[in-house]
Amino acid sequence: MSQATITRTTRHAKRRRTLGADATCDTCGWDGLTALAQTDDGIRCYECACSKHGKTAIEAHHHLGRAVDDATVPIAGNIHRDLSDRQRDWPSTVRTNPQRDPLLWLAAAVFGLRDHLAWWADWIERIGTWLVSLATVLTERDGARWWESMELAPVWQAVPA
Repeated sequence: MSQATITRTTRHAKRRRTLGADATCDTCGWDGLTALAQTDDGIRCYECACSKHGKTAIEAHHHLGRAVDDATVPIAGNIHRDLSDRQRDWPSTVRTNPQRDPLLWLAAAVFGLRDHLAWWADWIERIGTWLVSLATVLTERDGARWWESMELAPVWQAVPA
């Protein structure tokens, strides 16, 4: 196990102790620890807290790290919290890059891409599992060819324009 993994695990364990082992947003159910906070009226994710206060939840994410490059991409606040948390585990030379070493700049780009892909890989697995559950419910309710009762073509068939 790498030091970065140990550090992240420790950081997240502290948040779990503060928020509770199965903490989720009381408004939307978001369960990503990095976006959750205890508020006066329960646990809220960053995006629901923003919405409650009339603020936008879209933020500017420094894909290469704030100290490395000024370039940003707009990203949802809850995801931004996770990606920024992952950046904390990058090697310090990559996070700061005081000499503007082009190889360390490129390393930041690679780590940033890895973090985005890791986030998406987790969500792709969640979505796949959710789709299997939905198929089970629809099959039980409407039969083995449930999509026909809804007049839907299977996703692999072209939809007429």
